[in-house]
Amino acid sequence: MIMKSISKKLFAMMFVAVTLVSGCNEPSDPTMNVMAMGEWYLSDLFVNNQVVNTFSSDFVLDLEQNQTVIFVNHDGIGLTGTWDIDDAGTTLTLTPDLGEGAEPVVFEVLYLLIDKMGIRRTVTSDLLGTTAFTYILEK
Repeated sequence: MIMKSISKKLFAMMFVAVTLVSGCNEPSDPTMNVMAMGEWYLSDLFVNNQVVNTFSSDFVLDLEQNQTVIFVNHDGIGLTGTWDIDDAGTTLTLTPDLGEGAEPVVFEVLYLLIDKMGIRRTVTSDLLGTTAFTYILEK
């Protein structure tokens, strides 16, 4: 009887120990691609570090799990195609599905959180020179 009681207690202690040890695995951090996936909306826009108070509410950056993208810019002009974030998590590239000559749209990733992201696109033109667009996005 005493041996049976000791066996039950030993089994119970081993079960608790195994449960505690197996439950202590550290959760892995999500990858940049996983964190970036989703539908993003524009909360703030800066042009050359100056806040812009009026912009199209149609802005959307929809980064799908299958690497497809729908992007409608602050001016209402959009594209569809594919997206990718480099391994370092510093560059977001949108590649339009307009054929071989289509130029990708490249953003510098300023920060990426699970529900907030800051990206910047620098555009150079003969007419306006260099202009930096900084987008603060939220899911």
